[in-house]
Amino acid sequence: MPILWPVDSLLKVFPEAAPPAETEPGAIQILAARGAVESAQCVLWLEQDAAEVSIEIQPPARRGGEMLEEISWRRVEFVPVRRPAFCLDPSQRLRNGPAFIPDPLLDEEALQAAYSTSGWAGPNRGLWPGGTALPLWLTVRVPRAAAPGRYRGALVVSCEHGSARLPLVVQVSPAVLPERPTLKLTQWFSAGNIAEVGEVEPWSEAHWRLLELWGRNLATHRANVILTPLTELLDLSRDAAGNLQVDFTRFDRWVRTFQRAGALGYIEGGHLAGRIGEWEGGFGLGNFVVRRANGSTESLAGTPVEDPRAQQFVRDLMQAMEAHLRQRRWLKRYYQHLADEPVAANATSYHALAAAVREAAPTLPRLDATMADASLVGAVTVWCPQSQEAERELEFFQARQAAGEEVWHYTCLAPNGAYPNRFLNQPLIATRLLHWFNFKAGLTGYLHWGFNHWGGWRTPRTPHCDTESTTVLGRQQLPAGDTHLVYPGPGGRPLDSIRHEMVLEGVQDYELLRVLEEVRPGAGQRLAQKVLPTLVGYERDPERFRAVRAELLRQVAKVQ
Repeated sequence: MPILWPVDSLLKVFPEAAPPAETEPGAIQILAARGAVESAQCVLWLEQDAAEVSIEIQPPARRGGEMLEEISWRRVEFVPVRRPAFCLDPSQRLRNGPAFIPDPLLDEEALQAAYSTSGWAGPNRGLWPGGTALPLWLTVRVPRAAAPGRYRGALVVSCEHGSARLPLVVQVSPAVLPERPTLKLTQWFSAGNIAEVGEVEPWSEAHWRLLELWGRNLATHRANVILTPLTELLDLSRDAAGNLQVDFTRFDRWVRTFQRAGALGYIEGGHLAGRIGEWEGGFGLGNFVVRRANGSTESLAGTPVEDPRAQQFVRDLMQAMEAHLRQRRWLKRYYQHLADEPVAANATSYHALAAAVREAAPTLPRLDATMADASLVGAVTVWCPQSQEAERELEFFQARQAAGEEVWHYTCLAPNGAYPNRFLNQPLIATRLLHWFNFKAGLTGYLHWGFNHWGGWRTPRTPHCDTESTTVLGRQQLPAGDTHLVYPGPGGRPLDSIRHEMVLEGVQDYELLRVLEEVRPGAGQRLAQKVLPTLVGYERDPERFRAVRAELLRQVAKVQ
């Protein structure tokens, strides 16, 4: 007989989880704002292998017949983590040694593609194994016009050994989630990796279709800033007089592709330069290649940004960019990266690059990953420190905001220790609370570098088999999961993870906190303080977090 029992979706369920001793497992419970997407979780346990399993969701309905029809299930898959991530505090590590960690979300098509194949060894019957926990993830999208109240449905699982039924209760709050996100959210992704997993030629029509598909995935998770790689999207040439000509055809198609997908609120122009040599070295131009009128090519890669040739190129390029954005009416949507993570030791080089951009395109905001470094003041207009730096140096960043500049935060390798992040071997609630920190600290954006950066892996399936990679220098191990938040699925489409769902729910929390704070100043901050007194002191207990979030929805409903 199959057994079903509910588990909070803030908890990671491991393969060895056993059915509870209680004979009555209760019900799957969801509390949702109108217009929001919410998750729930239950666990399926089979005494023996099942050849086929049927999973049916009976849509939750109110008295009177109104139903919540946009509800689906996916199975939580396990991925290996070989190293226990010693960069994490022991209080953070979910497993102290090599382990299988729950993360990818596989729908029926993905499950069949992964497991139900026949080969030289005969039919694969490993899809529904017995004697192990099989977490099931439910996702409900609540219409903005849904009537508040309690909706009752059920999850029914059947196989050749019997069936099990688990009640499903969705409590729809009167609170309404704002339709348009205000938090600026960017997940850096690789267009090349999308082409690879889809087995298509880069920039072919098939590639553009996949890019739009991935854009829709980003949009459904409220991402609204799209990293736009200029070295790949701009066609550069010189006329007979040596003047720079910029063809924006591919750039424009990129922007419109992600606009159609609903993911483009802002265009995040890719980095103009990168380090030359070691960490404290100066900056040189990126891999920009220009065709000359005589047919030869000019590579500017690595040209020091102080070099007159680099200075002129940057001024010409940014002047053309600003003019094009103004013509397309995209000027107010654009951010420009200069060079990633400048420090005091190379601030002079960074200022030289910023000066050229500022001279040619004074209206373009300059965004980079930057710590609280006074030597960078004047070069940066959008600061993006790591989370722990944003907390530690909050007065510095508040002063920058008072000067009219923006402040976001980012995670990448760090923070680690006891800090929240989105690593695999870490509590799931940590990922959600990153965006409560956005609200608490008054930060208007969040950046993460690793949406689908599967390192140097060579085949589309490997992210499911290897979650760890090294940096490009080959010397430093990345924490498991830092490189990616999604997985490649059949046909090259994206498969979500439970961590990606927590990003969405955390961003929704941020928007609701803002609604409350605008009407009742201090009320949102008091709630945020309860679950996030400090970053390292974040609330680990799902039940206590749920109580605070329920109070948030009650208060938002009142002020709305």
